Amino acid sequence: MNQTKYLSIPHWLPGNRWHHSLIDALIMAVGLLVMVISYYSNPIYPDINLIGPSGAILMISGAIVEYQHNSYEKIAINKSILHSADSGEVVIFSFALHRKLTKWASHICVIAGSIIWAYASVFLKLTS
Repeated sequence: MNQTKYLSIPHWLPGNRWHHSLIDALIMAVGLLVMVISYYSNPIYPDINLIGPSGAILMISGAIVEYQHNSYEKIAINKSILHSADSGEVVIFSFALHRKLTKWASHICVIAGSIIWAYASVFLKLTS
């Protein structure tokens, strides 16, 4: 009977090194920075509402990171299949903690960016 082994993804697989997660975090940080700047510039320039479009930028930055993570995940699945076929054991590679955290952060950026993009103007009208 074959038993499933859960192995962490080796460092030589794409996307499992710290600098990949750091690049992803920087992409999401740029989206957050644009949103914060547009929020604080709203009282200075009340005629130009930039908070809604900045939510779109936040959503796009999260979507970019999710796309990268999905491509890394496909590579890991293919390597798991190849390793399982070679060894005769069922092997499932799992990502490191920093990769899992960037995955969840990208989900949050996509959801928060969508909500901000859709309802920022309504929120600003209610608060002013």
